[in-house]
Amino acid sequence: MPRFSPFLPLLLPRPEAPGEPGPAGRKAVSLRSCPRLLWATPVLISLIATSSRAEDVFWTNPGGGNWTEVGNWSAGRLPGSEDRVFITLAGTYSVTLNAAATIAALTVGGETGTQTLSSGSQELTISGPAVVGDNGAFAMSGGILNCASDLTVEGSFLWTAGLMTGAGRTIVAEEATLSISGGSGKSMDAGRVLENRGTVVWSGGGINLNQTGEGGSGSIENAATGAFEILIASGSVSASGFADVAAPPLPSFTNAGMLRKAGSSSETGLGVPFANTGTVEVVTGTLRLTGGGSNGGAFDVAEGAALAPQTLNFGQGSQLTGAGLYRFDAGVQTFLADVALPNLEFTGGAIAGSASLTLAGTSEWTAGLMTGAGRTIVAEGA
Repeated sequence: MPRFSPFLPLLLPRPEAPGEPGPAGRKAVSLRSCPRLLWATPVLISLIATSSRAEDVFWTNPGGGNWTEVGNWSAGRLPGSEDRVFITLAGTYSVTLNAAATIAALTVGGETGTQTLSSGSQELTISGPAVVGDNGAFAMSGGILNCASDLTVEGSFLWTAGLMTGAGRTIVAEEATLSISGGSGKSMDAGRVLENRGTVVWSGGGINLNQTGEGGSGSIENAATGAFEILIASGSVSASGFADVAAPPLPSFTNAGMLRKAGSSSETGLGVPFANTGTVEVVTGTLRLTGGGSNGGAFDVAEGAALAPQTLNFGQGSQLTGAGLYRFDAGVQTFLADVALPNLEFTGGAIAGSASLTLAGTSEWTAGLMTGAGRTIVAEGA
């Protein structure tokens, strides 16, 4: 419904005074000859500007194509900063973001086919919520995803390069997948949270949680329903160490689900504080926790594999199992609850705490300090 201004009567011509020409003989009215019209002109311009509203803009080309082609959009123009964008047309195609864009909201994924939005090396700024539906895919191969709200992935997300930033969360829903691949680096910053409730497969490229030095750091959360698979040959989760790395939000990796290192026999490092209340399985290679943290869950290390914590607190609920090796070579491992350890290689750092550490298998102590009120117990048959 049109909106009317109380100033609208100012735009109407005044009645003719006696003796003035009537409508048929009226001269053209100029802004100079009508001061009230001159004064009201900015009001009219303001009314026109404020009458615009956010629009739902739909992709219309079933063959895919570039974002910047005007003919590909239902509005007959490119989506703007107040528009809600829908890439939901049935079919299998890809939309390429070939220039930077700012929009209000985004939905990718229709009822049939597979609809893919590829960001390339561009920056996509979304001021509101974004959803990648069951039949949708988001391919991020560079550039910046700047999302002030949540991006919920119900389909698939392919992350081969680029920065995710903004105060919201990138949520991988149950049954959804995030593939982190390729040799290029990936990064998060400014409080962005990667929350996995589905499946993440990390097979290539390091992840930096403090990329730009502004607005704090990013973080990773593997939820209770999440499975986070580490298959990378070499790489780590790190934080660059800009001045803001010590300012909230802080970099971190928390696991309440299943974190599994498999695939490569090399070492993978988690160089940010790591908190585990779920299960961590080390099937092959070495998982090194260089950022310190805490454990109230389970570690299981397979034969031939190793876990190397550095400055980790083992609290209530800690379980250490498996035929593999627990390698203590740096930092302080603090035991706050009684724990049994299958196989230990103690070559540096310290073992501390007020609880008992029971050595139940084969242990070797070549260097390092044991301290604190707790006990180190060598079990029968160990």
